[in-house]
Amino acid sequence: MIRAIEATGLRPTIDRHFPLEELVEAFRYQEINRHIGKICLDI
Repeated sequence: MIRAIEATGLRPTIDRHFPLEELVEAFRYQEINRHIGKICLDI
């Protein structure tokens, strides 16, 4: 599977970035289940 992903250049869809300080808000955003793609934490 990794070879197929690398061969096709697939990339995950990023929905939103949160600073690490907003970890609680990131989990709340995930709980509402309206995101499309990944929720990322920035350090």
